[in-house]
Amino acid sequence: MSTVDRTPREAAAPACRKPTDGTAGRILVDVTAQPLPLFPAPQTDPVSFAGTQHELFTGMNLRIGRSDTVHGVAWRPWINELTLPTPSCHQGWSGLGAAGELVATDASVTCRKCRRILGLDPGRQQIPLFDLP
Repeated sequence: MSTVDRTPREAAAPACRKPTDGTAGRILVDVTAQPLPLFPAPQTDPVSFAGTQHELFTGMNLRIGRSDTVHGVAWRPWINELTLPTPSCHQGWSGLGAAGELVATDASVTCRKCRRILGLDPGRQQIPLFDLP
């Protein structure tokens, strides 16, 4: 049977053949099909992605997710000579920033560690939780 004579269901099924080595009752299945990706990832050009990140974060500060804390921006090496924005204080987050984890803002830096690294006034001091005896 040629591929033209096959029904769509037969065409989608793996090719089966009868064994020739005398093992009765078994059907051998040809499993040469490629597996389907569970989570197909969109392809992103690293040069254009890094360029977009530079346009967004140059001269700005950043927030991580929905946090109210504003961090200073530092540029960290990524691929080859490309760089991506990161918090100056090395605060961690999940991802590359491509899905909106990092948000550019023009608000002033509120992270105390970033303020110290950038040479800014440390700002308000932490309020004590209770008076010590």
